[in-house]
Amino acid sequence: MLITDVVTPALVLDLARTQRNAAAMVAAVGGRAAIRTHGKALKSSALARYLGLKHVCAQTVVEAECMVRGGCTDVLLTNQLVGKDKLHRLALLAATPSLRLGVLVDSRCQIEALSAAAETRGVEIDAYVEVDAGQNRCGVSAPEAALALASAISASGRLRFGGLHCYHGGIQHNSNHCCVEVDRSASLPEAPLDRRSYLFMDDGGDLR
Repeated sequence: MLITDVVTPALVLDLARTQRNAAAMVAAVGGRAAIRTHGKALKSSALARYLGLKHVCAQTVVEAECMVRGGCTDVLLTNQLVGKDKLHRLALLAATPSLRLGVLVDSRCQIEALSAAAETRGVEIDAYVEVDAGQNRCGVSAPEAALALASAISASGRLRFGGLHCYHGGIQHNSNHCCVEVDRSASLPEAPLDRRSYLFMDDGGDLR
């Protein structure tokens, strides 16, 4: 099979290199923490399933829904939700059997709206307090504010306090602190292609 035979759009990964990168990621953590890969990086529940990832992040409700349909059983939506439609869909998703679902909050009104949506479906949702890591984009800065939100979550009835969450994109890819060497050519295969050595996924995320 030649690269020109692949029907696009399609994601083609070199399995050996992908597995080597995944192993390097696990080795870098060294059992000190759990790995929660972000769905917006994978862009495919099939790839998450292939790599054996059950704990993932999602940036939108749609991403979370896709990951759950693909078999992920622990999803953290790393964003704050605004709007009844999104909250309703999140509550519906939380009703999925054996699923643990989390979301970020940085205000009391979000906690109230999220708790009300969970109450309508009779479900429980993990709520994480977003802490501003210096980007001034979202989250609370004062420890007292974080404590007040954590207390409000615990008192809400339908929400569980999941913990604190912070993110600073500006330092995420700082090469001076990079401890994982990855093979960046994993997604750049050479022709011809052997189906036994490559993972093929179409634009719907299905394995081929």
